[in-house]
Formats: sequence, structure tokens, C-alpha cells
Amino acid sequence: AVLHGSGKLFASNELTVGAEFREQGGERMGNSPGEWDKAEYAVFFHDEQILLRKLIFTFGARYNQDEIAGSEFCPQAGLVFHPRGGTILRGAVNKGFRSPQINELYLFPPSNTDLKPEKVWNYEVGLNQRILAGVDIDIVGYLIKGEDLIQKETNPNPPPMYKFRNTGEFDFRGIEAGLKAQIGAGLSVRIYYTYLDPGEKTRGRPGDKVDFALRYARRKLALSLTAQYVADYFAEDNWGEPISDYLVINAKLNYKIVPGFRVFLAVDNFLNRDYAIYVDLPGGSAGVYTMPGRAVTGGVSFSF
Repeated sequence: AVLHGSGKLFASNELTVGAEFREQGGERMGNSPGEWDKAEYAVFFHDEQILLRKLIFTFGARYNQDEIAGSEFCPQAGLVFHPRGGTILRGAVNKGFRSPQINELYLFPPSNTDLKPEKVWNYEVGLNQRILAGVDIDIVGYLIKGEDLIQKETNPNPPPMYKFRNTGEFDFRGIEAGLKAQIGAGLSVRIYYTYLDPGEKTRGRPGDKVDFALRYARRKLALSLTAQYVADYFAEDNWGEPISDYLVINAKLNYKIVPGFRVFLAVDNFLNRDYAIYVDLPGGSAGVYTMPGRAVTGGVSFSF
């Protein structure tokens, strides 16, 4: 549950304050039954101030209290600068915090009651530049430094074979670059490239990824085409168990018969490619999974 409210302290200012409560619970059946629950409480604020009509300064903080993991204070600050029309520069720094979840602490065989919360500092700088009317590029560089990352590791004293552990410090850095174009009244295109250097923590984290989306909408008709290319992909840390590069394309057609009533046709994995992805499932089920071949779906949708 989240409760929040906003208001102005003075001109060109927007302040938001709030509180959040979350409770988790789980029950394990079988030979070793058990039932657990835990609660998290948080209070937070976020303030945004416009300065000299070209600068937007934001700052805030969150105080989190977890019944098991304890408390954590997480500040944040950011700056957006508009030096001239069509150009936006931005930077931000913030601290993040993730408590161990019920499934990681108790429920499944890899569970570990000694887990500590993950803590990270995020730093990013970015540029958004309008090239032509309707055409923008966006570039972001980021650095994530943290400690006590929770991962499933081989258990040196089995059983079980695997156990959730805090794996020490980590350092992720990367770049995201993209182009957005609005062509005429009905056609839009987006293409984004993501580069990630996760250091030795390569499990399930692609080093290179390209996402493409094309959408055409005209009167009652809407057509979308999406594609994703993934490379430099591994199922284990330290570049272990390489996963083959893949390209997957999906298409969807929507047609509005009357207001509130649509028919659609979707084709997933249009090229019927054989490919696999790493899925981080709870318990001992995480691993590489072969994805379905071409799938065609049709139907109707109603809205009132």
C-alpha cells in the first residue's frame, strides 16, 4: 500500500511526500513444512525545483525499515539542464536497496537465512538531442557500484546443490543509445542499442542488445513490428556457458470494428528461430530455457 501527496512550497516547486507498507508471506509444503511472513515500512520525499527556467534540480530520500534486514537510508539527487531548444543534458546519483525476499530466505532449497540486503549506488549522465523535427537521439552512460549482490551459487557443502549467497562487491557499467523518429502522422520508429559490462557477473546479463520497434496507426488500423537482437550472453559468471546470439521478431495487427471493439492478429517469433534465454526463476529452476517457435494468436478485445 502506498500513500502520497504533492504540493508547492513556493513558485516553480513541487514536493511529494509519502509512506509505503508491504507485507510478504509464503508457505512451504512437503517434508519440511513451514510458514513465514515479513513486513517492510518506508517513508519518502521527492522535491523538484526549477531554476532560471533552464535548470531543474531534484533531490529526495527514502528511509526503509525491514523486519528482517533492518533499516536503510537512500538519498537521491539529479539535475536537468536545457542549454537551448532541442538539447537536454541530465545527470543523477542515487542509492538503492533491496531486502532479501521470502523465497530467498526460507521457501526453496537454495534459501539462506543469513542473507544481507543488496546495496547499490547508481550514477548516470545523459544527452537528448533533437536532430530534425520529430527525430531525437538519446545517449546515457551509467555506472552501478554495489555490494552483497544476492545470487544462486554452488553450495560447497551440499545438499542442496545450490544456495543463495551474498557475492561481494560488483561494478556494472554501460551505455544506452537510441533514436526515435515520428514520420508523418501515423508512422513511428524506435531503435535502441545497449552495451553492458558486468565485470565477472555475466550470468543472464547480455553484453550487447539491440531493440527495434516500428508502429503504424491510421484510422481504425494499427500495425506494430518489434525485433530484438542479443549477443555476448552467458548462463554463468566469468563468461561461462555461452548462450547463442539470437534475433527474434514479433508482429501484431489491430483493427477497430466499432468503438470499444477490436480484433487482433499477433505472430510471435515470426522467423521461427531456435533460441534460448536465461531465466532467473526461484528455487532450483533458474537456467537456460528454449523458447517457443513461431506462434500465431488471434482474438477480440472489448473495452467499456
